[in-house]
Amino acid sequence: MLVTDDNKNKESKSVAMILARQPQEPTAKVVLQEQGRRKGEEFGLSEAVTIKYTYPMKILVPEHVGNGTCRWIFPITFGGGLVGGDKVSMEIDIQDGCCGLLTSQEATKVYHCEDGKQTSQSFVYTVGEEALLCVLPDYVVCYKDAAYTQIQEIQLCSTANVVFLDWMTAGRVARNEEWEFNRYLNRTEIKVDGKLIFKDQVVMQDSPYLTIHQSMKDYQVIGTCVLLGSKLQDICVNLQKTLCPKKKFGEKYNTDTVCSASPITDKYGISGLYIRFMTRTTTAAYAVISDIVQPLLPILGADPFHNKY
Repeated sequence: MLVTDDNKNKESKSVAMILARQPQEPTAKVVLQEQGRRKGEEFGLSEAVTIKYTYPMKILVPEHVGNGTCRWIFPITFGGGLVGGDKVSMEIDIQDGCCGLLTSQEATKVYHCEDGKQTSQSFVYTVGEEALLCVLPDYVVCYKDAAYTQIQEIQLCSTANVVFLDWMTAGRVARNEEWEFNRYLNRTEIKVDGKLIFKDQVVMQDSPYLTIHQSMKDYQVIGTCVLLGSKLQDICVNLQKTLCPKKKFGEKYNTDTVCSASPITDKYGISGLYIRFMTRTTTAAYAVISDIVQPLLPILGADPFHNKY
């Protein structure tokens, strides 16, 4: 015979009911681990030893994409996008000597939010010794009345390498929805051995005196790209010359594409390049991105944006 304390039992039930009401936060995690190395290869053969995800996320790590050395990771959202109230978190762990690419099959769509709901995504990337992580997704597109927050943290070892692209468009331009979302917040932090070396935050929302649409004028795309690590130094030097060539006296600038490239000085044993760009079309934006991706093709094995733009 089992005897229970009624008061204690009631208290336990109430706690259980409270816990049951709390929504489960969707999570996804991928861990890449080196499984041997070909002779003369810069990176080892990477294998996904951990793949987990919960609704509305799904993770694909196909075996026959790329060149076998670099493992491609595709996050997929059920329903074709993120709706108000979605909270997605993801962890990508690229262990020592590995090479991984996080990319996408299509743009990340953020649908409208109602009743004050927010849509959010958070990413934590960890890159080990002598490893390389390339984050090259398609753009984020916020629909009319969307409210979106994106937090991204990159944790590097002093000998790690990273190429990190982040870009967004004005919205559904074909439906005349240009910069009509409610709010967009994007924060990126990069740490080396736990020490913060880079932080960038963008907050876009209408003010009482100026709307986002008015401030952006005819520009439809904004983006940033950060390259860090000893294995990327030659690429950084060439990109700075390619994307920001010196103009001759009196030569006019092309205002259809505005691009700047600033070196990140050696700090805590790591250095690189910070690129910002703003364009009037996605085609012009891809021209900038193509300059970044082309030198990486021997490592990636293929262009993740091929036939897209």
